[in-house]
Amino acid sequence: MPILKLLATVLLQFRAYRQLATYMEVYEMKTTLMAGAVAAVLVTPVLAGDDMVYGRLNVPANEWKSPTAIGEILAGQGYKVHKIESDDGAYEVDMTDKNGVLVEVHVHPSTGDILAGYDD
Repeated sequence: MPILKLLATVLLQFRAYRQLATYMEVYEMKTTLMAGAVAAVLVTPVLAGDDMVYGRLNVPANEWKSPTAIGEILAGQGYKVHKIESDDGAYEVDMTDKNGVLVEVHVHPSTGDILAGYDD
């Protein structure tokens, strides 16, 4: 009978060890995923570019091109510009594209590049 008790004790300890090991694996997985998420959030603004700060452009006012210059750049690309206004660190431009479709875009204030995906 003592051998059965010893065997039962060993089995219970093994089962408890397996449960602990499973818990530790899940904990490590959650910790790793959390660390990865935090790293992604911290690195994203760095990868966005020098003039992006938390999703907005950060171009000093003295480096902005005039609305007239922006209109000329866009007209040179075949657009017909209707309205240009400053909006959240970029120019918001209402214009007609080469196919005659009315579009609203955001334009980088110092380069005149159209900012695809820029949302205010």
